[in-house]
Amino acid sequence: MTNFFKYSVTLLWVTICSAELHAQVVYGTGIITPQGGCQMFAVNTQTCEICVIGPATCGPTADLVVYPDGSYATISRATNPLRGAINIFTPPNFNMTTVFGPVESEFFGIVLAPNGVVYISGQLNGQPALFTYDPITQQINFLGNFPVGIDELYFIGGIMYGVTSGATKTIWQIDVNDPMQSVQIQPFPGVNPFGLCAIDNLMYITDHNKLYRYNPVTNTLTTLCNFQGVIFLLGSTLSAPPPDGDPFNCFCETSAGTLQNQSLDICIPLDASATHNNDHDLDADDLLQFILYSDPADPTGSIIATSATPDFSFAAPLQPGVTYYIAAIAGNDLNGSVDLNDPCLDVSDGIEVTWHPLPSVEFSVSEPDVCLGDCQTVNVTFTGTPPFSLTVSTPAGVLTEVFSGHTGSFQVCPPPGTPPGSFFVQATALVDAFCTCSN
Repeated sequence: MTNFFKYSVTLLWVTICSAELHAQVVYGTGIITPQGGCQMFAVNTQTCEICVIGPATCGPTADLVVYPDGSYATISRATNPLRGAINIFTPPNFNMTTVFGPVESEFFGIVLAPNGVVYISGQLNGQPALFTYDPITQQINFLGNFPVGIDELYFIGGIMYGVTSGATKTIWQIDVNDPMQSVQIQPFPGVNPFGLCAIDNLMYITDHNKLYRYNPVTNTLTTLCNFQGVIFLLGSTLSAPPPDGDPFNCFCETSAGTLQNQSLDICIPLDASATHNNDHDLDADDLLQFILYSDPADPTGSIIATSATPDFSFAAPLQPGVTYYIAAIAGNDLNGSVDLNDPCLDVSDGIEVTWHPLPSVEFSVSEPDVCLGDCQTVNVTFTGTPPFSLTVSTPAGVLTEVFSGHTGSFQVCPPPGTPPGSFFVQATALVDAFCTCSN
């Protein structure tokens, strides 16, 4: 699991946005002490707490988009000559890969549309332009020229808007089919944005050391955070929320805790009982439960049973000899069950549990008659998991033999004085690799 670092520190220029968790979260890039270097971080707009996520690229006109899988891409522009590039950072290590460029063009703004299309504003041959970028093919597609220079892009109500560059900034409604037909709709609010984005029809804007929320309908501007300069951001960074919400869960406090790391081999019909370390951390509306599941790569998608305790019984559709998993799970309480759609859902590492059938043995002899003073060979066939330790009662006393496989034999020799007639060979205890049977 990726480790995030939290700081109650301050910053100068905040930029990119994410979807809502328990609080509205915006993202930015910049230089943060003590890490140094350009970092991507999240800001809780209710507490102004900062959480460092991973490295980024900073510089003139550096902008950023976050993908639903937790990777993020930055665009950058260098001068002499003008060169645009796209760099992507992929979890868990967030190493940078340049996936496009550098090319002889300028990139200013990047945004993820609700339908998953990535749009980029910039210049081509010195003219304002709009592009799309395909992160799969890593190709740029030129859509057309703008009538004016557009720096920032954002979506509200499925419609793309842009903010002009230059000292006097205005908001334009963007025509993605013909960018030249884009129209100016209103002046930009009285701040100088280093970055902006939109969530739920509201705009989030940074201006030097302040973070604002702007309602374009009521034309009201609210200051959310007033930071003091321990973070210095280079250029603006901006992203609309990915369709599935915040992929980092940076400010999620919910923790399901851990289970003691041990594999459980259980003999049917006993219950499997794991041990929880009582190290969970729950919000007021959270619930802790335990799940039995079949796919370690998809715990919540392969749940077989849920329990209030880490104890599970063997019942259909469970099968003997198959490995299952037990884990702790924590999230919002939804009608007495953990809400699997809670964006702060936490699932502990699972432990293995396997139910085994009790072993059994069958005896057979090729010739049931034996003369006094002779010995009889008894053949054995086992079910279960070898090795087997078999204890039998015979006329000669108690005999214990160990067998490495599912078949074998042993000899019974009636002692002197044994009366004529039938005698019995009876199994009194049988132990395999996991289970014990006894009379």
